[in-house]
Amino acid sequence: MRRKLTIQSLFIVFVVYLSSMVVFTSNAQEAIELQEMIKSFNNDRAARSARIEAYLKTNKSANRTLILDDDRLAVMYDIVNGLPEYTVTYNKGAAETLGTNQLHSGGNLGLNLTGNGIKIGVWDGGYARESHQEYIGRILTSDGNEFGISNHATHVMGTILASGVNTNAKGMAPQAIGLSYGFNSDLLEMTAVALTPTDNLILSNHSYGTLAGWNFNNNAWTWFGDASISEDEDWKFGFYNATARDWDELAHKAPFYTIVKSAGNDRSDAGNGTRPADGPFDIISTYGTAKNIITVGAVQKINGGYDGLNSVVMSSFSGWGPTDDGRIKPDIVGAGVAISSAYSSADDAYGNLQGTSMSAPNVTGSIALLQELHSKLNGGQFMRSATVKSLIFHTANEAGAAGPDYIYGWGVMNTEAAARLLLQQNGFNKVIKEVSLNDGDNYELLFTPKENTEVKATIVWTDLPGSPPPVSLDPIKLMLVNDLDMRISDGTTTQLPWILDPSNPGAGATLGDNFRDNSEQIVFTPTSAAPQSLVVSHKFPLLGGSQRFSIILTYESATIQSSNYYWIGKSGGSWTDPSNWSNTSGGTTASTIPSANDLVFFDENSFDQSQNKLITIGANQEVGTLVWLSSENVAVNMNNSSLKVNGDLILSNELVSISNGTIILGKGNSPTHRLVQNGVDLTGVNLVLDANDATWNLLGSLILGDLNIISGNLAIENSTVTLNTLSATATSPLNVSFMGSTLDLKVKLDISNPQLSYFDEGSTINISTGQQVEFIAGGVDSKSTFNVKGELSISGTSNVLDSVSIHSSGILKLTDDIEISSLTISEAGNLILSGGKKLDLINNFVASGNAENPVVISNAGSGNAAIQLDGHRVICLDFLSISNVDFAGTASITTGVNSTLVNANNWQNVSCENVLFPDFSFDYTCQNALTTFIDNSTGSIDSWEWDFGDGATSTDQNPVHQYLQTGAYNVTLVVKEGDIEISFVAPIEITENSLNPNSIVNNDGVLASQQSATSFQWYKDGVKVEGATARTFDSQNIEGTYFVVTFNSDCSLKSSDFVLLVNATDDEIALINRSTRLYPNPSNKDFEIDMVNDYFGKVQIEIIDMNGKSQLDNEDFKNSQEFKRRFDTSKFSKGIYLIKLSLGSEFVVQKKLIIN
Repeated sequence: MRRKLTIQSLFIVFVVYLSSMVVFTSNAQEAIELQEMIKSFNNDRAARSARIEAYLKTNKSANRTLILDDDRLAVMYDIVNGLPEYTVTYNKGAAETLGTNQLHSGGNLGLNLTGNGIKIGVWDGGYARESHQEYIGRILTSDGNEFGISNHATHVMGTILASGVNTNAKGMAPQAIGLSYGFNSDLLEMTAVALTPTDNLILSNHSYGTLAGWNFNNNAWTWFGDASISEDEDWKFGFYNATARDWDELAHKAPFYTIVKSAGNDRSDAGNGTRPADGPFDIISTYGTAKNIITVGAVQKINGGYDGLNSVVMSSFSGWGPTDDGRIKPDIVGAGVAISSAYSSADDAYGNLQGTSMSAPNVTGSIALLQELHSKLNGGQFMRSATVKSLIFHTANEAGAAGPDYIYGWGVMNTEAAARLLLQQNGFNKVIKEVSLNDGDNYELLFTPKENTEVKATIVWTDLPGSPPPVSLDPIKLMLVNDLDMRISDGTTTQLPWILDPSNPGAGATLGDNFRDNSEQIVFTPTSAAPQSLVVSHKFPLLGGSQRFSIILTYESATIQSSNYYWIGKSGGSWTDPSNWSNTSGGTTASTIPSANDLVFFDENSFDQSQNKLITIGANQEVGTLVWLSSENVAVNMNNSSLKVNGDLILSNELVSISNGTIILGKGNSPTHRLVQNGVDLTGVNLVLDANDATWNLLGSLILGDLNIISGNLAIENSTVTLNTLSATATSPLNVSFMGSTLDLKVKLDISNPQLSYFDEGSTINISTGQQVEFIAGGVDSKSTFNVKGELSISGTSNVLDSVSIHSSGILKLTDDIEISSLTISEAGNLILSGGKKLDLINNFVASGNAENPVVISNAGSGNAAIQLDGHRVICLDFLSISNVDFAGTASITTGVNSTLVNANNWQNVSCENVLFPDFSFDYTCQNALTTFIDNSTGSIDSWEWDFGDGATSTDQNPVHQYLQTGAYNVTLVVKEGDIEISFVAPIEITENSLNPNSIVNNDGVLASQQSATSFQWYKDGVKVEGATARTFDSQNIEGTYFVVTFNSDCSLKSSDFVLLVNATDDEIALINRSTRLYPNPSNKDFEIDMVNDYFGKVQIEIIDMNGKSQLDNEDFKNSQEFKRRFDTSKFSKGIYLIKLSLGSEFVVQKKLIIN
């Protein structure tokens, strides 16, 4: 059963959405994948270079670089199907055409957007002239300048960001920063850029593409197709190639990165008549067909701005779609004819160029302004590229037939309308959302539009890369991977999205199931005010398990009426004076004042240049959304009244000051609201959250006074907040989410209300020097890091804190029992506990005092307090002053020799190196391995006692033990120092041995391990031979018993013993060994040696354990053929022993004895 996610979704849903709006890079996994892509693209580039060099070697007349007419540069990019493929630049009043000028100072929107703070990458067939007067000091050449300064690149850069020294050449974003690259390593460099989100390079322009079809140069036509595939049409047109796939993959892995590319200029290429002319349809080549980029076509400039369909005139050259699989390309069109911009011939040179090379930078620079505006409205956060595309498609001016087409795409970009929608979004009838759809889920929005008014909904998703088909002509294989579907229904009639027919590319769009594009749009006019349900679903299982998408919905509500109000009281005035308000920016008076559902704007047309501008609010007021964009210095005096905001409160200019009243954050017509501050000081007002079940999201750099929560949810995500107090007087459940943010707390954080659920993972709470702050909670599990430079008092029971750092001279007061995972105290830091209370430290405790400034730990009440720290560890401290605080727990804490302890029990007042602390590690935990135990204990140890958990023991410091069976064992080490003994028990898991059984081969005294291994260690007579770590060992024919231990990364294994007898014959050795036996073997209390042979004389009997230590060494005499002796082993530890019998100086007999 599919689940629904509705617009009334709960608080936790919006937290997930907000967390997805991180600047640029989505997550660590995507960063890792981008690193892997860089490696892959490096390999691809090397392979292309090898193919090009091989081709040039056998085709002497071929040119790596072509200088073409119209100042175009073509560079050999690859060899495909035995023929060269070239990358070529696309040459053939722009701001008015797109309405971008309305975002500049003096525009209709009352904005002053310049692209300030936005970095734009420009890849081109050369580099912009950095010293040009239009952008001197704002351009950086970012790679090796492989092509030199280019007129084309200089012109493109100027179209994007020229400052307007020459007003006719002013760019879209006149204060943006440009990074100039050559296009030869574009994909590799773009991917590297995607890994540096701190640079805010979220946008790039690419006014070039693949040279395809006919090309006119030096008064002659040349065809760049492949006749072996088609003699009439270049296969590269409409073809989704490997580069298109790579660009899509990059866009998918870097979801905030918007890539803008020109569509190409091939439609006017008629050829010489030997083959058909290019086009008119299906002439956008290779990576211009990528799904996740914005491909831009070119129309003529529209002087005075868009004025209906007849004002749009298609250029003679702009590339038209479709792609081979029928997708919509181009995506959008911009001005590309007779565009005036900077030239590279001099610092003050200008000229006109035309082509989609010029229309693409129109769009790129305009997107920069939209991102700047979005950042102002959302606390510095940028849109995902899918949101950028959905915004552009949704607000585009219609060109051609209704809906999208293969000529204009979604139409002429309308930057003004896009910006207006960003300003007026309200979460109910102007919706912009970024959503993640899980496999098997539906996403649903419920709304009620007014009858006979337009409803428009647009979705765009950054799809997974497609799989390019083999090189061929017009393959129809679909490149869409995750196919989302949008439908709108009133329960009776279902509205379908636009769809195009690639078999009839000149036909207009119809309605149906769009199974080709990663964008869909529904436009309809309801005939009644019936409730509507918008549902986004998916056809097949979602590859990757989920798919993020962006959705925009606009309609006129049947139930809620709202108007736009703009302040026009130039020098200030009374809020309640209707003459100070207009329904348009800088317009005539509205004769009314805003009310509960209205949008209120203070913009660049609201004020004059007078001094001491003051707005007064003399009575309680209520509005929908309030947006302050004016850059003027204005004071607002609330005169002890209140202002209730039911939508969003956006204060993007720090020069406004608001004081002497209360701002109430209420609930409007959306489940989520925003309070955005960019440094505006609100400490002069009380802030009250009274939003029922709605969530208010605090974004940006916030400076707040007192915040009280009566109802509603509070989410502070990835923001910086200065706050006096936060408290909750709520009587119903609410959530406070403080995630990934920094809070500078001045007075009090009271989250003790039992109705309040508190979340604060990944955040930092700072208490500055001189501040006295209270943290009042109950049962809170805080994941924040507390930095205490002033004084922090924490009260409330059952609290758990993740990390606390008491800086120099900082004071932490603990009133009740508390758990802290990690506590760090710097020099002169103070920790004050209450009498009878306990601080339980879970993981770590660091105190860094010195002789002049010791760390002070004290007790403010009667009865000793305690610090508890458990676990097997030693913590070494010094220069402490501890009074009336005991230590409790199993850890060992030393206070050093320079500490002062008064009425403080159980602390070890010794230096760290002298504390008695048992500890050990081990290696080679496999069955029958020589498991090595390494003693890591500290202190002046007199003795070690080991119990290996299988009945065997040892008193060696670093013993070696052989476990005969797999399984879990508890190993105990007891260390003793005088009368003090301390034990430590650690588990050990013995696994099966992966090494093969081994024996020794003798080659005239050179012994060799029969099995290979990672490493070796040789032993003689049970003693390790130092330095003998090779596979072979030269015994120099010295008699003895040898074995070799083989090692891999996990295990070791002892070989069978090899007895080397130099003077005895093999037959004699074999006979003596066969005539000697031990029984019983294994033994548990005693065993007998029984030897029958012809030897008479002295017998030396030695029992050696696996550590090479002799446990028994007896001298005896054999005076008859049979020799029997019994030995008591009841006091021997369990294990394997070597029984060594030396018969005079002639023979050595060795046998293994197992004691169990």
